[in-house]
Amino acid sequence: MPDPIGLTALDSLTIEDCHKLRALPRGIGELGALRHLTLRGLQKLQEMPDLIRLTALGSLTMHRLQKLRALPRGIGELGALKQLTLRSLNELQELQDPIGLTTLDSLTVEWCCQLRALPREIGELGTLKQLKLRGLQKLQEMPDLTGLTALQHFTLMDAAELTHLPDTLGRMIAVIPRQNDRARAPDTGRLQETEDTAGVNHVPVAAAKAVGLAGPAEGHAVHGGPHAGGASP
Repeated sequence: MPDPIGLTALDSLTIEDCHKLRALPRGIGELGALRHLTLRGLQKLQEMPDLIRLTALGSLTMHRLQKLRALPRGIGELGALKQLTLRSLNELQELQDPIGLTTLDSLTVEWCCQLRALPREIGELGTLKQLKLRGLQKLQEMPDLTGLTALQHFTLMDAAELTHLPDTLGRMIAVIPRQNDRARAPDTGRLQETEDTAGVNHVPVAAAKAVGLAGPAEGHAVHGGPHAGGASP
């Protein structure tokens, strides 16, 4: 792939279904005017250039990068980034500290099956309005979400090894009623095993009361927001 470093006015770049591409040119990280970057279906991609100079980048989507084990350096310092989507990064084992994402509005992390934990700093993203976590099958713990003061929509699904939710979650979520699920015990907030959050077996009592788990309601997808609904596959 040729180096695009001379494309000084480039606004949007999409690289899709280049199945044999193993690396991206360093010049991609020098495109100071770039506002939208989408990388999809690069099944052999193993490394990426430093993105810290993409000071105008507002949207970054990385989807089906099945060999990528680490996110590019500088991704957590993109101060203009408003939307970050990470989906089907099968070898990704950790996320960088996102504390520099001071304008981030939407964060989606889906089907990154090797992720065991999320950075503590995710819970400090004060501008975040939407957080979607799905298919994180090895996720074992969640950060404190107290700092997500702007959060309007929250989705957590298919986290088979997650056994506890943070106490603060009860202030900001609701449980979507679904049919054919077992009710929770009213005094403990304990969840029976369900289809989507198969491993979530305990909600702190305070959180359970806050989201209505202390009654006979039924549900299996933890989801919050004024227009709550099922997550897209």
